[in-house]
Amino acid sequence: HPLGRWPFHFHKMEDASRGSLLEGLVATECGTHAFGAHMSHGVTWQDCIAHDVQEAPFWWDTGQEVPAGEDDPPTNDNRYERCVASFVKMGDPDNQHHAFLMGAGAGNVCRGCVASEVDGGSGETSGFLWTTRSQGNWTFEDTVAHHCENGIRMWNNGSTGFTQRRFI
Repeated sequence: HPLGRWPFHFHKMEDASRGSLLEGLVATECGTHAFGAHMSHGVTWQDCIAHDVQEAPFWWDTGQEVPAGEDDPPTNDNRYERCVASFVKMGDPDNQHHAFLMGAGAGNVCRGCVASEVDGGSGETSGFLWTTRSQGNWTFEDTVAHHCENGIRMWNNGSTGFTQRRFI
């Protein structure tokens, strides 16, 4: 990943980011992730679009600072509302490819979002991905994925409070 080249990234702000609203933003032709909140709570991404990007455009920092066998650090109370990830190209060929990486934490929401045309080369792709270390409680409603190998790919190792409704 090119250092410092994510268009919109909240990095370890914890509660200082609470109440942030990013509305109507467009990221295109990015060589890496477009939108991310890493250990930054209470951020709302509303009506945002990532088109023609590499890697996971809507991204959660996972596993980079966590000992093996432990869950990722939580990011809480974040919301993706009516966001779109389209024409997502393969970055690192050894990684899984997805449009929305859903992370660990509580009170998170993904509502009315669309994942379209996720290209994984020869690898596995998904519109929405929860990894084995992404334990958390999510409200996931009214979402669409198309032209992805998997619409949703989820590992649930005991999380409770996950709500999924009206997925196409």
